[in-house]
Amino acid sequence: RNIWRSKIEEIKKEKSEAQITFERKRNLSIFGAICFVVGYVTWNGII
Repeated sequence: RNIWRSKIEEIKKEKSEAQITFERKRNLSIFGAICFVVGYVTWNGII
């Protein structure tokens, strides 16, 4: 476990601020899209 954690920390140090913000936006947009689909399906009573 600690090996993985240290590897992740190393990767984070190598990344630039722009990459970090880009990935955060991408993850947020994916999360938002999933929430939208779930909400849309529930609202229309498809399931």
